[in-house]
Amino acid sequence: MNLNTWNKLPKDIQEIFERNSSVDFSAKVGDEFDKANAGAMGAVLEFDKKVVTRQYTCSPRQRMPDGKQPSKPVWDKWIGEVNKKGLPGGKMVDEAVSLIGKYSK
Repeated sequence: MNLNTWNKLPKDIQEIFERNSSVDFSAKVGDEFDKANAGAMGAVLEFDKKVVTRQYTCSPRQRMPDGKQPSKPVWDKWIGEVNKKGLPGGKMVDEAVSLIGKYSK
């Protein structure tokens, strides 16, 4: 949320956001999502074994080398659009990649 927009919110509304969007809360939601998804992923993989003659898997490095290679054209387009708005698109992507690397370990 834009900081100016945040500052315009009444304190009681800010407190509701803060109570329901903490790092701990996000981690709990993520854990629950992972648990729910695990069963579904297992079912998909079992189904694939029955109907797919060849499975392809990617190592984590192939999925996200240097944090952005597979989707570089999309990211570059986004960076260009954001830069035109006067925002530091490249720095934003670099920061996102850095945070993904930091919290994916």
